[in-house]
Amino acid sequence: MYSDLYGPRAFYNNPEYPVQMRRDFTLSGRLPVSYEWNPRPSDIEDTEWRIVKCVRYIFHVIAAWAIVPASFLSFFASFSCIVSLCPTLSFYNTQNLRKLFCPLAESFWKCQRTTISADGNDVDTVLMINSMNPNPKKWMVAALGNGQLYEGTLHPLSQLREVAEHAGCNLIVFNYPGVGESSGFCTREAMENACLGVINFVEEKAQADELILYGHSIGGGVLADAFARHERKEGVNYTFVASRTFSDLSTLVSKYSYEWLGSFVQMIGWDIHPASSLENLPVPTVVLQTASNQDGWKVLQNSSELAFTDKIILKEASLAGALLKPSQREDLICVGIPETHNVPFRDPSLVSTYIEEARAFRARRQLYA
Repeated sequence: MYSDLYGPRAFYNNPEYPVQMRRDFTLSGRLPVSYEWNPRPSDIEDTEWRIVKCVRYIFHVIAAWAIVPASFLSFFASFSCIVSLCPTLSFYNTQNLRKLFCPLAESFWKCQRTTISADGNDVDTVLMINSMNPNPKKWMVAALGNGQLYEGTLHPLSQLREVAEHAGCNLIVFNYPGVGESSGFCTREAMENACLGVINFVEEKAQADELILYGHSIGGGVLADAFARHERKEGVNYTFVASRTFSDLSTLVSKYSYEWLGSFVQMIGWDIHPASSLENLPVPTVVLQTASNQDGWKVLQNSSELAFTDKIILKEASLAGALLKPSQREDLICVGIPETHNVPFRDPSLVSTYIEEARAFRARRQLYA
């Protein structure tokens, strides 16, 4: 796989690449699995009664349609009769959306669609290789937000390619299980395992030596929990970036509605908790959170500088609010930004600026350790 991604034998150097690329992206359904990853069996004895586990799982799957509506919308978009009654569902017709990738065949972004099997779920994935990148082994894994599809990365409001370009990275994006063409149910564990499958693919098959893990909103939470479980590879430089993410899902739900609903989220196994996953993570970390100061991007000193809400996440439930402490590690930087939850960055290059700042803190600490 490595030789297919870089150098003279790279897939995009094949004279048939434009034709093959257009065929793969207009194909209905998934492509064959090119990589398989499975989690290690748990060493923890499962003592929960089977009936209790069954009830929890049923509620967990039902709740997924509310927590990750892209799975709900993808399901109904697969029925043409329902789409005819509700035309807005056509946005989740991923076969039509993927056709938007075809013009990229002539650009410096070289795209390859593939399928990664993660714990039995087939994850529809796209590799976007920057052919002008001086370090081809530098990658960004992007975990998308609520209601987003990887097909939307071509939309003008989606800045993932710009962020990756400024950071000098190749980009890999994917749809969570149950979303778009990805198989399975969109459970919390399935989302985490999809993230881990993609991370392991980039490490093993693409042989990445630098890896930026970038998650927006719920994607930042799921990616943080997944990466906390990941066995990091020696020789790989990791950086984590969380864009406008919550501290934990149960707190967000309880602040928005009723206290008992937060407890219910915990009970059915949907509590995503990036704050505890990132607090002591031994890699440079950048947290982007909406601030009350709308003048520009700046490093936050305390939670009082955060906006009351970014129109989705309240200050009390924000990731930066939970991590801003006098004892926080130097290479964890919380950055206040003027953009609210889903508003595009005014200057995407600033993301890479703060990535380098976090890495510089880590490098100085290692130098004087």
